[in-house]
Amino acid sequence: GRIDYDSWEKRASNLSKELDEEDEQEKEAAASALGLDGKHARSQAEAEEKSKAEEMQKAKQRLEAYEKREQGVTETLSGLLGPVGDDDTTAKVEEKHQEIKYITRE
Repeated sequence: GRIDYDSWEKRASNLSKELDEEDEQEKEAAASALGLDGKHARSQAEAEEKSKAEEMQKAKQRLEAYEKREQGVTETLSGLLGPVGDDDTTAKVEEKHQEIKYITRE
């Protein structure tokens, strides 16, 4: 008789895929049982690093909120030091010399 290689190839690939999935599930279960799934720190240094990273994230969020609030308050003042010309340069202001007056009590 003739051998149907295609059917054997399908069976072998299906079995191989099933075994790979089972192996992956077993690895995940073993890692979870050992605490290697990333939920818990493996050492004190790693725990400290995680807490520092969380604190930095919180600080970054506070800083971004502060900067956003600061942008809302920023105001541009023009012409504060004198009139502004048409070409966005300070216009020439004529200086008037006033004589100094002293006020004394009599």
